Amino acid sequence: MIIKEIITINNKQFIKHYSDLGVYIQKVNTEELYSAALDSIDSGRVYEETDELIEVEEEKNTNEATIEDYQDALGEFGVEV
Repeated sequence: MIIKEIITINNKQFIKHYSDLGVYIQKVNTEELYSAALDSIDSGRVYEETDELIEVEEEKNTNEATIEDYQDALGEFGVEV
């Protein structure tokens, strides 16, 4: 389903369109695809969902400890690894 949200930026209203299924939306009667579209509130633009999934890059959790981190921590307690 296309989700529509009213957003106010610098006292101007805009409408944000996006899919709740994680697919691209397409502006009707065009080839234009968007993961989300932001238009002036009175633009009259209409979007429909596609079948094309939006690819999302997974961020590597840089807070996750590595083997080296564990070895260093054990070394602080006098444990030899």
